[in-house]
Amino acid sequence: MGLNKKTVDDINVKGKRVLVRCDFNVPLKDGVITDETRIVAALPTIKKLINDGGKVILCSHLGKVKNGPNEGESLAPVAVRLSEKLGKEVKFVADYNVTGEAATKAVAEMKDGDVVLLQNTRFRGKEETKNGEEFSKELADLADDYVCDAFGSSHRAHASVAGVTKFITEKGGSNVVGYLMEKEINFLGNAVENPVRPFVAILGGAKVADKLNVISNLLEKCDTLIIGGGMAFTFLKAQGLEIGKSLVDEEKIDYCKEMMAKAEKLGKKLILPVDAAVADAFPNPIDAEIPVDYVDVENIPSDRPVLFVGNHRGFFDVIISYTYIKGRAAYVAKKEIIKVPILRRWVTNIRCILLDRSNTRAALKSILTGIEYIKDGTSLVIFPEGTRNNGEGVLEFHAGSFKLAEKSGCLIVPVVQNNTSAIFEDQKPLLKKAHTVIEFCKPIDMSGMSRDEKKDIAEYVHNIVLTKYNNNQKLVN
Repeated sequence: MGLNKKTVDDINVKGKRVLVRCDFNVPLKDGVITDETRIVAALPTIKKLINDGGKVILCSHLGKVKNGPNEGESLAPVAVRLSEKLGKEVKFVADYNVTGEAATKAVAEMKDGDVVLLQNTRFRGKEETKNGEEFSKELADLADDYVCDAFGSSHRAHASVAGVTKFITEKGGSNVVGYLMEKEINFLGNAVENPVRPFVAILGGAKVADKLNVISNLLEKCDTLIIGGGMAFTFLKAQGLEIGKSLVDEEKIDYCKEMMAKAEKLGKKLILPVDAAVADAFPNPIDAEIPVDYVDVENIPSDRPVLFVGNHRGFFDVIISYTYIKGRAAYVAKKEIIKVPILRRWVTNIRCILLDRSNTRAALKSILTGIEYIKDGTSLVIFPEGTRNNGEGVLEFHAGSFKLAEKSGCLIVPVVQNNTSAIFEDQKPLLKKAHTVIEFCKPIDMSGMSRDEKKDIAEYVHNIVLTKYNNNQKLVN
């Protein structure tokens, strides 16, 4: 095969003990496997070794095992499912020690074609994850040959992946790859070494650290590198963007900067997400439904004050939008809002500008105050409909609201809010948990606009907000 690797087809395992490193890191819900894809992927190699008369010893990790060995991360459910798939018993060694007396006894009693599954290798803690020699040797002592078929774990220098091979070699055994590994190696070998161009590579996953060399090497070979998944947030933070409570590898931020600089130097495209799914937390269980919102990652400026212009659905528009805004911010609101007990103290504390629409001179003074706020570094939020809209769509925007941006020279960021009225207005006087959607659109710079364009800015922004509002309604219906 490619890349000078031996496979299970290159060895004779008749009567021999064969340790097979699989990837059985399957999702579990109440002890039941919810996705058996990884188990199915391992079957061709296991069946080959059984049919060849090998004594097949399987091992794998499951989960991260942060709090020590526990039944919730035991491989027992995998043994049950494997038995069903193979049509024969897979004996499970439940010993948390993984390679202790129970494992030694089970292996000693094996006949040709038998299958044994060891306990979760991560139950040995750092002995596994730090490639401990003692654990590596214990694994090797159980077998004559070793097969790596855990493509998803093969990049890790763990005892069951890397360390064990040293001791298998010392005792004269063979280290080979299984069919799953063979398929992936052949694919990657051809794709990377002799690619059809344009060559686009896509990387995901949670950890940048696991893919350090991969990123650097791929940039030298591919034309475009797309970074997605959890690891994208480390790159986004390296760009200076806010990422909330998203996954981030703080130690690799400088590395991400280096990779972005390398891509630019080589003339390669390094593409990061332009929007993100936003939720309060991961669901529990992990496959449970959870409401998510979608926001553009770079449309909330943090380095300069802006005028946020949005539609108005409910009292809680103020509170919800405020949580996303970076830096100092205040609101332009009608003075009547001070009568709402739940908002009175809040709007006072954040220096809201209260507009008296019945007094032209007072209203003008409020606008001038708003301009001073912006020049002083405080962003402003305004709802140019002039009132809360209880109907469909978005009411007409008042042109006067946009004078704040024109006179101060700040950017305009359209803000679109859906279903915020469900929190309070729809069931007064009670408050209710609701799925709302808020989207920050691309900033608009009025400085380069013609007089006619400035004249029509209210209508222009209104059309943006209305279009986004209609599109986002499907997310809350």
